[in-house]
Amino acid sequence: MISASDTAVTSNNNEDNSPKNSSRVLELFKSGKFDTFNFAIGDKTDDVIDKLGEPDSIGIDNGKSLYYKNYCIRYNVDKRTVTGVNFCEGIKVYGIELGKSNITDVESLFGKLTPVTTRDFSNLVKMGIVSTNKIDILSYRDQNYQAFFFVEEGIVTFLSYFKVMESSATEDSSSNTQNNMYSNNVTESKQLFKNGRLASKGINIGSNKTEVIQKLGQPEREAYFIGGRYLDYGDILVFYNNFNADRITGFICFEGVNCNGLVPGISTLTDIKLCLGKPEYEGNGRLVEADPDCYTGPNQNCLSYMFENYQVHLYTEDDVLKVVEVMANH
Repeated sequence: MISASDTAVTSNNNEDNSPKNSSRVLELFKSGKFDTFNFAIGDKTDDVIDKLGEPDSIGIDNGKSLYYKNYCIRYNVDKRTVTGVNFCEGIKVYGIELGKSNITDVESLFGKLTPVTTRDFSNLVKMGIVSTNKIDILSYRDQNYQAFFFVEEGIVTFLSYFKVMESSATEDSSSNTQNNMYSNNVTESKQLFKNGRLASKGINIGSNKTEVIQKLGQPEREAYFIGGRYLDYGDILVFYNNFNADRITGFICFEGVNCNGLVPGISTLTDIKLCLGKPEYEGNGRLVEADPDCYTGPNQNCLSYMFENYQVHLYTEDDVLKVVEVMANH
């Protein structure tokens, strides 16, 4: 699990600038600023790097995240401006010590929080964001900014803070909890699907098998699936046409993969429609009846989107995304 119990929190001042009261906290929150970090939402990423130093790594979505120890700065690729920050255990921000402060501590500063959801988040456990798959999420939101506080056994362990997307201004805060964590730009996400890309893996439909292996390494196996040949990487399948210069023809993403801002196992039915709009088809359907990993049953659903060059099929179970399939039109 991401933790900093044995390290000091990065701060930009020697003095304690933690807010002393609720009004100061809300003033900072509503202006996109922080008490222990001297950058703000909307700042240019180059300026942030000048202040904080080079990040430990640059994020999985073609450079949409700057990863520092115990926090991750989200940004818009085109504008190169900060859109949000995810803080993990060990960070102290707004007077809240992640990993130590409880709900009462947070509500003494922000007022009564809004419960969002409680369900199985096993994939967040795998990614090291939380240590248990039973968590509560509480939200605070104003006109321009929103925060999600992840609570494990009464202790706040994770804080996701971001600028509210204009397109979701009228949505219920519970509808896009996970989507906001992984993609702060709905238009950008939809464009990636329309262009046949899987940004988190650097895959482009139309490239070739050799390029994929150079980026992802050797697959676990190569096999056939409903007439198509594919590379099996466990969490994704990459299809190619061995009769046409091994051109990539599509991909399938399983649980835990960030598929252009939608994450199977985490994203919801509402997240899908927020990202891609109204589908051309929605109903019960199957990828292949003989494969238990790729089907929809009584509580399962399929949403299909047809773009100029690509088609996207998303499979849900109990309104949670399970599988994403993106294929070139033939």
